[in-house]
Amino acid sequence: MRRPERVELDPIDHSILNILELDARASYTSIGQRVGLSTPSVIERVRKLEERGVIRGYRAEIDYCKAGFPIHAFIWIKQDKYYYGIPKQINDMEKVYSFWMVSGYYDYLLEVFLQDSNELNDLLEDLYRIGRTYTMLILNKLKNDSIVGGDVFAGRPFLPKEAEECP
Repeated sequence: MRRPERVELDPIDHSILNILELDARASYTSIGQRVGLSTPSVIERVRKLEERGVIRGYRAEIDYCKAGFPIHAFIWIKQDKYYYGIPKQINDMEKVYSFWMVSGYYDYLLEVFLQDSNELNDLLEDLYRIGRTYTMLILNKLKNDSIVGGDVFAGRPFLPKEAEECP
């Protein structure tokens, strides 16, 4: 499987990403005022970031507890034996919010939001068919989801796009 190539970004692109990650509803005009560009220039840059796959979408930040899902957990899975189709099987599980294939002792990491401990128990029983699990319940969120919002680009060199491929 070929990995997508890294996209070359300049400091203005990074500033636009910072703004949009913190407020996906920011207007092009307000972004332009903050980065020193005209509204049409911002529209063009955002369009290019979307076309190149840097911006993959815009989402609402949901409080899952208030929405009726107070149990937030991460579940590690160690696949006991190989059989085809595990990622699809996990992807089709309605209760799984997101999941990753990872390196190390465990093979998969799942994130779930559930209504109660019975739902967690039912999900774990389904996952035991794949392998061993290790479950961590989230007690408190100590940092916001924002990656770029903390200005992850600050002080880092701008590498040419062939310097590293992205997963």
